[in-house]
Amino acid sequence: MSNRLTLALPLSAGVALLTVVGLASHYGDIPVGNFMRDPLTIVDENPLLGFVSTLGCGAWCVAFAVNLLAWLCISRDQDAANRAAKLAFVGYGGLLSLALLLDDQFQLHEYIFPFRLGIPEPIVTAIYAIATVAYVLMFRTQIRSVGAAPLVASVVLFALSLLVDQLSYETLPMHHLFEDGPKFVGVLAWASFHVSSTVSLLTEPERA
Repeated sequence: MSNRLTLALPLSAGVALLTVVGLASHYGDIPVGNFMRDPLTIVDENPLLGFVSTLGCGAWCVAFAVNLLAWLCISRDQDAANRAAKLAFVGYGGLLSLALLLDDQFQLHEYIFPFRLGIPEPIVTAIYAIATVAYVLMFRTQIRSVGAAPLVASVVLFALSLLVDQLSYETLPMHHLFEDGPKFVGVLAWASFHVSSTVSLLTEPERA
């Protein structure tokens, strides 16, 4: 990637986003600070509120970033063994991680889809589950070659979180600890898998 492109991409993306923010603020009569400032500053709350969720979003971002980096590196290596399979592996993993990051950060399946777009939460959750199962099945060879344990752990923990979510708050004291706790640890395991897998692909390409 040329120096001009590495400069042009962030500048153009930043200017485009700020333009959208400015237009939304002007035509929607929304204070521009509502788009630009930290949410907890806007509502004048303790900055530690939801910090575990914030850390989880950071882990999703790590998973997306390492897959993106691997995709860029492999796409430039014309002589890489199994190049197409590797690109598909990190491409799918990166896009799935990005989708889950956006969902977690902006409460897509909990609020945006059901209450703004009319798509029931169970349907959205099922789509994510199907996409994850498809990822595991499509790339089972690559997953086994780089070590499947963190990925298996993350899927099990996500499933546990979904099961706990079905229990009422009255039934299970400290409900959020037992629902969001497994999810958080699952996200860490997910990020760990993708860091490990991309390192293996980039340093030991013959294994994939």
